[in-house]
Amino acid sequence: MRKKILNNTPVNKDAYDFSSFAFAKTYIPQPTEDVKADSEVRVRYGDDNLYPDFLLGLYADSPIHSAVINGKATYIIGDGLKGKDGRAIELNVNASDRFEDFVSKCVKDYLIFNAFAVEVCFNNLGQPIEYHWVSVSKLRTNKNKSKFWFKESWSKNGSQEIIYDRYLPNYNQDSKSKIFYFDGYFPSLSSVYPTAEYQASIKSIVTDIAIREFNINNIKNQFSVSSLITFFNGDSVSKEQRSETAKKMKQQFSGEDGGKIMLQWVNEDGKAPEISNLSAGDWDKAYDLIAKKVSDDIFIGHQVTNPMLFGVKTEGQLGGATELETAFEIFKNTYILNKRNELESSFNMLFNKSVDMPKALNFVDKPLFHTQISDTTKEKIFTINELRKEAGLSPLPNGDRLLNEPAPTQSKEPDYTNGRTLSEDDYEAFFSANQELGVLKTDFEIVDENKFSFASRTEYLTMYEYQKRPDVSGSDIISTTRNFCRRLLMSDKYYSREDIQKMSDFFGYDVFEKCGGWYRVPNTNVSEKQCRHEWKQVLLKKK
Repeated sequence: MRKKILNNTPVNKDAYDFSSFAFAKTYIPQPTEDVKADSEVRVRYGDDNLYPDFLLGLYADSPIHSAVINGKATYIIGDGLKGKDGRAIELNVNASDRFEDFVSKCVKDYLIFNAFAVEVCFNNLGQPIEYHWVSVSKLRTNKNKSKFWFKESWSKNGSQEIIYDRYLPNYNQDSKSKIFYFDGYFPSLSSVYPTAEYQASIKSIVTDIAIREFNINNIKNQFSVSSLITFFNGDSVSKEQRSETAKKMKQQFSGEDGGKIMLQWVNEDGKAPEISNLSAGDWDKAYDLIAKKVSDDIFIGHQVTNPMLFGVKTEGQLGGATELETAFEIFKNTYILNKRNELESSFNMLFNKSVDMPKALNFVDKPLFHTQISDTTKEKIFTINELRKEAGLSPLPNGDRLLNEPAPTQSKEPDYTNGRTLSEDDYEAFFSANQELGVLKTDFEIVDENKFSFASRTEYLTMYEYQKRPDVSGSDIISTTRNFCRRLLMSDKYYSREDIQKMSDFFGYDVFEKCGGWYRVPNTNVSEKQCRHEWKQVLLKKK
């Protein structure tokens, strides 16, 4: 039997000695679970309980994958998560995080892990007062997801574990911090932990990372070819001598800045050693083809309809504004809107019991391109208040009109309460069915906000007091005071934001903003959209 070696010279198979190495199969972690019958036992996430770390590694090391994740988050968030009236949320969810930053962290986690988590902190009355984003990679849960184990690093045995109960807005029984956990559905064999929506393209993401490792190694090795040294005195050299020769050659010539050297011994005495260069051939072209296929697979796994949306130019496409806008509309309707619906539902559920957060949150679109409009055109199409907002000025009472439109005349009182004037009967009808609302003023004392300490935040309670506005004259109650307002002022109670919202739902208008209804400013023809009273926020501590 004859066999060809690298120089294409036919030799007997036993006439040479050549060391070969078997490449190990690449191991890709799997989202396996060791689900036990006992529902209280913590479930391992992956073979080594570190599968979330693997997903974070993919996000960190694959530029295509991370660009898609970041781009999706940008498109989903748009101009921000806002109240139903389009107003931005200006509240901080905790002592250090802005609302926008908090939402961005949650959205990115949802795209990486198909889940996000938040630690909810409460005061002594069981009301949520702070929300802290928690990385999903630091959490493990039990079979029915009723408990969560937090650990800074699951790869370190010495790291302390903290156990939390799950936060269910309508079933909170105490003031201990809890974990709000929201995970999306994706068909998989896993029963406890969510599966990433790009699971089918993970092999391609791993390949993308490997290709870049290959390229950087070529650069480090200065693209030098490998060398083959052939010794023709194989019979006279023992295996020990061959091993020692290989060791010395490696020490002398190999390294990060040099090429690779291969040694072989052939049984043909009388010839001097030969050095042959091994050409890399078409490996660079092969890797280019693989990289293109890998990139396509990653985009397909992410449900991307057009890579241009993520900064990738596709051959044959112009990439103009109209083409991008069309691509975005398709991607928005096939992907973004579904994700927004899931996330809006989760955030509304999370903030359901918050007294300071609007009850209906939704993401607002942000245009891909900002159109430049001349000042002359703006004066024709923008209202006075829109122009003032752009200039950083406060709105005017009659400013929701074009600049050339005449100011409206006040012929009758504006309808701020859907045609109703709240009466004592309205008060009785509502509070007879909601006697539990509010807390007695005699049970609490008002705390100076300058003395508020986050270290003891659970001792405090944020409520609202009904009182006369400081910008109007007269006492709290005058002859024209509505019976509804009169009864609220005499109730000797503080009310929560949730209590006030229930009043709004009952009467059919925003009681928090408009209170008892419209108010005619004395000695003028001006009417305002709220009465002489307002809700003043107070910080309370139980006596």
